Amino acid sequence: MKLTKMQLKNRHRITSWLHNREFQENARAKPSVPIILHDEIIRDYVPEYVQETGAYYTPPEMADAFGQIVRDNINGVYLELLDPCAGIGNLANGLSRAGFLLTCNKMSCYEIGEEAYMIGKKLYPTHRWAMGNAFDIAKVEEVKFDVVMMNPPFNIQFGTTAMREYCISGATKIEHGFLELAVRLSKPKAKIFVIAPYNYVEKMPKAFEQWLSNAGIDYTDMGELPGEFTFTKIKVHAWMFDKNHAEQTEPTPQEEQTTALPNNQILLEPEIFDALQRMSVTQGMSNMKFVCKMIGNKKAAGWVRSNPSDYGYCYYNGFYCTDGRSFHLG
Repeated sequence: MKLTKMQLKNRHRITSWLHNREFQENARAKPSVPIILHDEIIRDYVPEYVQETGAYYTPPEMADAFGQIVRDNINGVYLELLDPCAGIGNLANGLSRAGFLLTCNKMSCYEIGEEAYMIGKKLYPTHRWAMGNAFDIAKVEEVKFDVVMMNPPFNIQFGTTAMREYCISGATKIEHGFLELAVRLSKPKAKIFVIAPYNYVEKMPKAFEQWLSNAGIDYTDMGELPGEFTFTKIKVHAWMFDKNHAEQTEPTPQEEQTTALPNNQILLEPEIFDALQRMSVTQGMSNMKFVCKMIGNKKAAGWVRSNPSDYGYCYYNGFYCTDGRSFHLG
């Protein structure tokens, strides 16, 4: 997919601004470091390899409408927000333009592309930026989020190795893998907003759909968004996934055990698996207990504090991972 002459010129102009290099606007102009308005960068920036990376950035009209939907469906201040595929910050910009005060809240942005990460960080220096594959970052993320909003990549192979290592839900495509990431990184009553085609839910694998159902996730199609993506012209909708009805399951006394499973092997349930991955604090086991649960026909287990509902405070202690989910007591 080739960029037009105007897109190439805009890229050169914006990257010159990024690196404080001189740029010649036209044949008569004297080269100088460009002075570019914030909205111009959001509107005009195009990454070098669009199709290969799936980096179809949200156009301003669409981001503004999406930001309005997000703002109208969340409440409170001092919220933790995440865009796990942030680009240069188009969605955060749309949310701000919709009247949401990002200065009273905490915005985190993940971005895999170095150039986009650098531009976003220069545009929004107060945001918490992390560069790398979102699924790798998620493995060590210590924050849980109140709001996740995203325009995930679709139908690409770029970055899917890390997705397959991370996902436990049955998601097979990256657009659904990002939804699992959002669910696992968000708080119990969080809201997740996704820009996706009208058939986003319809195209979910049955196993992934069941995983969402088991997690108590409701979803709403918020309608078609205005604008269209450069290059693809695809029309998309805003989707809201609501964790307000997610049930916090606790083991019954009959499900609790005080010994390890046969062969010292355990298959961790998602909550415990996430906690063990997030935290690497070596802790004595005197105030812990071993909890075993049945999930379908599989056993899931882990060490928790003496209160079995404290799944959020699991500690890594003598476990090592062999295949992404199976942990052995070592």
